Amino acid sequence: GALVELTLDLDLKRLDARRIILAQDRFCVPDSPGRRPVAELHLSHAIGQAFAWHERLLKGREPIEHLARSVNLSPARIKHLLTLTHLSPEILRAALTGTLPSSTTLDDLIDAGRRLDWGKQAERLTLPVHA
Repeated sequence: GALVELTLDLDLKRLDARRIILAQDRFCVPDSPGRRPVAELHLSHAIGQAFAWHERLLKGREPIEHLARSVNLSPARIKHLLTLTHLSPEILRAALTGTLPSSTTLDDLIDAGRRLDWGKQAERLTLPVHA
């Protein structure tokens, strides 16, 4: 009948309208393991913006500086995000359907987009490479 007290240092956070538990070492514990995959809102939004900007730059033939001024971002940030338009169709599909590994960040996608070889992109994100 001894009483044992267990104390855990956890943070309850909201991520894309879902609750997640973060342990002290920032390990993520999903709120419900049986749920179907849901796309991360910030990734979907960044990909959508990049494609919209890409089309706007191609059709309007406006300089990137004008686009950056109109969306209140630096030209460097626009160029940085435009690399998302180079991602393979499989990676885009995975990002937009929520089937990327949960540890994948926007910076990971941008870094993968810098590689024009789709196989190398998949390797960078540790996804299976399709021949």
